[in-house]
Amino acid sequence: MDLVIGPFYSKNFKIAAEILSRRDVPIIAPLSSKGNLLENIPNAFQVIPTKKRQMKYLSDFIYENYMHSTITLLRRDNSNELTLKLEAGKIDSALYLKNKKKISDEEKYADWMISALEIDSLAAFKEIIVEGNVIDSIHHELDSMAETNVILIPSIEKDFVIDLLTKLNATRDSNIVVFGMPDWIHFKELNYDYLMNLNVHLPNSGILSYQDSLTQYFIDHYQESTNSAPSERFAFSGFDVTYYFLSLVNQYGGLSSKMYLEPKNLLNLNFDFNYKRDEKNGSRNQSVQIIKFENLEIIRVDK
Repeated sequence: MDLVIGPFYSKNFKIAAEILSRRDVPIIAPLSSKGNLLENIPNAFQVIPTKKRQMKYLSDFIYENYMHSTITLLRRDNSNELTLKLEAGKIDSALYLKNKKKISDEEKYADWMISALEIDSLAAFKEIIVEGNVIDSIHHELDSMAETNVILIPSIEKDFVIDLLTKLNATRDSNIVVFGMPDWIHFKELNYDYLMNLNVHLPNSGILSYQDSLTQYFIDHYQESTNSAPSERFAFSGFDVTYYFLSLVNQYGGLSSKMYLEPKNLLNLNFDFNYKRDEKNGSRNQSVQIIKFENLEIIRVDK
């Protein structure tokens, strides 16, 4: 057996990877960005960069381009509300612990998002803690005299994000720049006008260009073969992952975490496994870029 791609999800992947590692069979994690996914699995490869890698890259971008702007970090912490609900019997202990973990995760994401910022040297910085599931008002928190209001939102709670972007958009402040989480790209309910109006920036590992001739070629052949449209997450990414790794196996006769793996940009994903390689804990894709929503397109802004 030369190579295994999948399983897709982290729990099943860990089980399969531990078995295959004893047989020295390389295994590919195509979808998960979980940070400890490859722990103690040397001959494994993680396609989606970890959240930590993506958020720290985003932090570098914010520092390099917006350190002289007014920066506001806005995150949730409704611990007190959860404790009161638990004590009143409105939620059980399992739901309480689940929500406490979400709060802890957002605090971690916030730390990564500001990791490159030298807070004391910034022109203006403040942190707003939202103690409920939604924020009552945001307009009064913005600096009306600032040339640019940079808003950092380290949350992957869809309802919270949608509510917050809706209220930010309602301020009609054209000088807002929002930085969010890579997960937002999968939030289909987000209003595209809001994403453009608020200059939303996200980190990710590749963007699909429908104007690209290779993309159109893939779409035409996929539709001809399946009578359906290809999905970005599965069809395009599936092609990219399969093509990239099978090309390496075909070229070198096998795959190993000790090999140099040529960086490559494909239809929907970019690959670079040669930065900070850890042979004991597998190889993680380090290719990250910053995207922005503009003129009904998604463009790369960190070139």
